[in-house]
Amino acid sequence: MSSIPRDLPKPTLTLKRELENVDQQGTTTANAHLDQLIAQVTKKQKPTAPPPAIPNPSRSAFSPFQKIEAKHEYAENLPLKVLTKPELKGLTYVLCNEEGQEKILKQMELEPLTSNGVHLGFSCWLNYDLIAIRKPAFSIICDIDPNMIAMLNLIESLVEISETPDEFLKNFDVAITSRFSEDAFKKFPPLYNNISIQDFDHFKSLLSKNGWLSSIEKYQTVKQCYKEGRITHQFLDISDNNGIFSDLSNWAIYHGLVFDTIYDSNIQEWFSGSSLELIHKNLDTLKDKQTNFITAWKRVNGKGSPELEMCQGKQPVRTVTVPKRNLKILTINQHGNSNQPRRNLFDSL
Repeated sequence: MSSIPRDLPKPTLTLKRELENVDQQGTTTANAHLDQLIAQVTKKQKPTAPPPAIPNPSRSAFSPFQKIEAKHEYAENLPLKVLTKPELKGLTYVLCNEEGQEKILKQMELEPLTSNGVHLGFSCWLNYDLIAIRKPAFSIICDIDPNMIAMLNLIESLVEISETPDEFLKNFDVAITSRFSEDAFKKFPPLYNNISIQDFDHFKSLLSKNGWLSSIEKYQTVKQCYKEGRITHQFLDISDNNGIFSDLSNWAIYHGLVFDTIYDSNIQEWFSGSSLELIHKNLDTLKDKQTNFITAWKRVNGKGSPELEMCQGKQPVRTVTVPKRNLKILTINQHGNSNQPRRNLFDSL
């Protein structure tokens, strides 16, 4: 994809969502009223006529699982599976649980912007931070967990009724505590270095330094992307073996887009062998010479918190440091006998 120009004219919208006027003052006074507002602003307009079909590019045919409701021209023929209204059944990873976020975001701020970039990311919060900085033409936030998709849908609903970061956070607090409990924030999975979220105020303090809720400008960037239909939440298995990543590559080529940022959290830590090779192959299918790959892994002995790493034009080389004093212990644990030949200790890390 390196032959695709990175600075095409900014895309024009073919379909915009009109939001209803909502009472911003009442969103924090009653949980039922908040749910009512969310239901209002997420009501989709039905087009008077179906959008015109887009011909498939000659290089490859798309194989979408299901037609996606087109809000933006780039959403048409997006070859990803649609999850119909997934239900939020529990608390999942929301805040990024990886170290080095501030460093990565500062690196991203130094990289030249491109008007035809795509952001592809897994998991949750850091995707919004990257979107706020990189201002992509289109963003795909995806996951294999339906519960995560449901959480992303909730965040979108709250962004649509909240004009400022502070208002969003208040509405988020109401939405989470009304669905779960007053101490729900304690039940979120722990963050880097196993820091637990103590309460809502602690949650807010973790967002004060950088990221999409650190300024009105960054927040409004994400809000505008949602308003224009330039962020979508989709189901995607990063280890897919059915050609979806090739379809994604051809989708981008057809629309004159390039993948500017690809963030896969620490998902690769859960794979090894041929499955991990398949992930690398899938992500390489999307790369451009200026694609920024962002990933994370536990650096020391496969323990501790995952640390973020960024590399441009290629995927970061995954390395793990094992202290010398632990090598023999690891060997015995793996083989039950320190005299047996030692295989690569990192094959399964």
